[in-house]
Amino acid sequence: MSDDVFSTHYDMMRRYLTTFLQEQGSMLGRNNAKEKLGRLSERQFYDLSTDVFDEINRRRENDRNVPFLPVRNEFTPKRNQARQKLATLPEFRFKELSSEVFFELERRFPRIVQENDARYGPLYTDSTARPGVNGFQNPRSVSPNRPLPNPFQPPARIPTTASGRQIPQRGASRAALDGAGRTRRGGSPPPPMPTTRGMETLQRQPTEMMSRNGSLPRSTTGRGGVSNEEFERMKARYEAEIETLRKQLSGQAPSPEIKKLNAELAMSKMAKRDVKQKYDVLLTDYETIQEELKAQEKAAEALRKDVNSLLEDVQTLSQKNQRLKEDKERDAETIRQLREEVERLGGEAGSVTASTPRTRNDSAKGDLFFSAEDDAEDPRILAYQDAAERLVIAARGNTPTNVLVAMKSVIISIKGITEDAERLEARVESTDDFTDLETAREQVSDALANLVSIAKEHATSYNKNDIGIVEDGVQRVDEDVRNLVATMKRAGGDALLEGGMNDDDGGDTTGPEKRRRGSRVLEVVELKIFIEDETDSIVSLIQTLVTSLKTGTPESSNSTIQSIKSSVDDIIFETGRTRSMLDSDTRSQSDVILEVLQEAVDNLVETGEELLRLEGNRAVKQKIGTCSYEVAKHVKSLLGLFE
Repeated sequence: MSDDVFSTHYDMMRRYLTTFLQEQGSMLGRNNAKEKLGRLSERQFYDLSTDVFDEINRRRENDRNVPFLPVRNEFTPKRNQARQKLATLPEFRFKELSSEVFFELERRFPRIVQENDARYGPLYTDSTARPGVNGFQNPRSVSPNRPLPNPFQPPARIPTTASGRQIPQRGASRAALDGAGRTRRGGSPPPPMPTTRGMETLQRQPTEMMSRNGSLPRSTTGRGGVSNEEFERMKARYEAEIETLRKQLSGQAPSPEIKKLNAELAMSKMAKRDVKQKYDVLLTDYETIQEELKAQEKAAEALRKDVNSLLEDVQTLSQKNQRLKEDKERDAETIRQLREEVERLGGEAGSVTASTPRTRNDSAKGDLFFSAEDDAEDPRILAYQDAAERLVIAARGNTPTNVLVAMKSVIISIKGITEDAERLEARVESTDDFTDLETAREQVSDALANLVSIAKEHATSYNKNDIGIVEDGVQRVDEDVRNLVATMKRAGGDALLEGGMNDDDGGDTTGPEKRRRGSRVLEVVELKIFIEDETDSIVSLIQTLVTSLKTGTPESSNSTIQSIKSSVDDIIFETGRTRSMLDSDTRSQSDVILEVLQEAVDNLVETGEELLRLEGNRAVKQKIGTCSYEVAKHVKSLLGLFE
């Protein structure tokens, strides 16, 4: 409630009451009404001022459709009813009530009065001076024929109940309305009722009439039409009735019903307090349980997700375990059949082995291969000779099917030489060199195809064929390979064979087996086929490596490891070139797999070199087996990305 609101009220009332105050100024200033307004709190006075302000606006607008102040939802029903009753007051009585509020505004907010006087000039002249702040008129405004009011007149008595408690006074506007209405109508007051409210009314009416008419001479009649003699008679009668009512009230004892109701009320209050305490406890428990329930629901949901995930894992593992069991049963059946076959053919194998012109202890290199100084150190011929030696060892063994595994190593070693020959054919300018290269390469291909047929026949013959047939096939391939290498050197392919010539695509040659760096970039489908082929080769080489670790020399094992590394390098190289054609997910996963694959093959090579230093070390051989298994696992994982 700012002063601006009260300033607005004051400004409106000043303009509304200007003429009325100048005409009736000396007749205003009722002491009783001033005291009641002075006892109002700031909030109560604000409400009264607001109601009067709204009624002034309604009367000034004079809208027939608004006969009284409308009901407002933010006000209580009692206040809305009092606001509507303001419309029933006559113009003079309403201005009287407005002037009382106006004077109280001047008393409470003198700053607002000063601001308005400075802005519009003083409202009161010498003939119509401003009423005093104590409710009395300014001495200059008192008529010479009017006696001075008694400043020691006692204030209005506040009625009390039988227990001594004060009864709250009714609002100033209601009191002024009741008092003025009864006085101005000149009618007699209603007969007193034997209640506290009736006694309050009887006490208030004489006091109000005295305050309103106390300044009039006894021989004259006030504005309400009541003479002093009549007033004295009414006062005496009311005081007698008040005294009678007071005696009646003080002499009455509380009835049993009232005592019973008071006792029940006290018990009800106690029961209500107990119920309220229990309710508060239950409400606290309920809120705690709700929080615990929410936490448990979250935990249950998380547990449900974990259980579902575990169930899926268990189901996957169960399916995988079932497949492994089936594979194990098939392998066990195959082993059983092979054992029976070995036992059945044991005698025949012994006779075949005894009839061979060479024994297992013979040196395959010394018996089968020429040792020309020019070719002895050629890496491709050495790689081929190592693979051919493993093929002969497998052919002399008790497991004919190992020949097929070793045969793959021979094919891989020769493949690098023939690819170099093809690239050299495209570069030579001489027709004779081209013809010689083509003829030599075709001879190698024919000899290799013949050796493959011999190996397949030997693998299915159960050692019935002479081992010399395999050795003759190997020797023929060796002769053709040497012839092809010599032809390539004559045609100017020394740099290519030694790894120093770069092809048109910027590729180079490193290691005993030539990589595919001179070919075009593979498509995704072609890369998948290439990885499948290389995976089969790596698996075959790993099987050969395991066999070599058991029966071969460290040099042969290390040669097989180099072949595995060459195949892995080819896979990494070709995958890297085709990387841009892969989708983002496959590309990111392949990068991770290639990284761990490179690390695994490096570990395998380091372990192979360690085997050369520690020949026959069992722990190193076991480590080689573990490293080779890691290589195979990562290669298959890479192949799985393209399924």
